[in-house]
Amino acid sequence: MHEFRAHSFYSMERGRGMLKGTSISPFFIAAKRWGNRIHSLVYTGPEWEFTPGESKKELLGLVNASMHYVLPSGHFVGVEVNEEFGKGYNSLMIRPQMKLVLNNRLAVGVLSGIPMNYTEGGMSFMVRVIYEPRRK
Repeated sequence: MHEFRAHSFYSMERGRGMLKGTSISPFFIAAKRWGNRIHSLVYTGPEWEFTPGESKKELLGLVNASMHYVLPSGHFVGVEVNEEFGKGYNSLMIRPQMKLVLNNRLAVGVLSGIPMNYTEGGMSFMVRVIYEPRRK
């Protein structure tokens, strides 16, 4: 995966360019279904961050693990644990989440982020609309 990272609107208003840097992260995903209702997933790999004007390329490690319980209606509840670490850096985030099925093609996902160390910001919250096209 290759990401382009942008500065915040606050930084751009104060003269910073739009592009902050890029990152490259090859990844490995393993998923397992435990019976009809419990699903687990592990997403892991290294990430290299490149910042223009700096010769240093930062190497980080990522480990994201999740476990979800799916209700007969299709709704689910679960938790995701995201850890990011590097030289002198460690961040751990717990993300409780749920999916509410509205109809056979549309759902809403709700999740929050609870940091286990408060060095880089506080809690976060996200709502996503999930569209699932008809299967053939």
